[in-house]
Amino acid sequence: MPAPLGGAGGVDQLEVVPWDLHGPHPRADEIEVVVPPYLDQQLQLSLLSNLPSLRLVQVLTAGYDHVVPHLPQGVRLANAVGVHDASTA
Repeated sequence: MPAPLGGAGGVDQLEVVPWDLHGPHPRADEIEVVVPPYLDQQLQLSLLSNLPSLRLVQVLTAGYDHVVPHLPQGVRLANAVGVHDASTA
């Protein structure tokens, strides 16, 4: 298990746990934030509905239409509009 990253990014009690979203996570009931892997065509976004504590999904792309159908009610979605502008230009 990864060690907790207390205070990482100004968030106390944060634990970063890698997950490729290719299958269920063994600690699904604890996950509050998901950052799906970048440009992975094998993602099983339907797994988001199995996360009872989920509060936020942060995608690493400007586009997010592929996530919306899988987003549980009340869960916030953040995209990365503008993040790749400098590297693309």
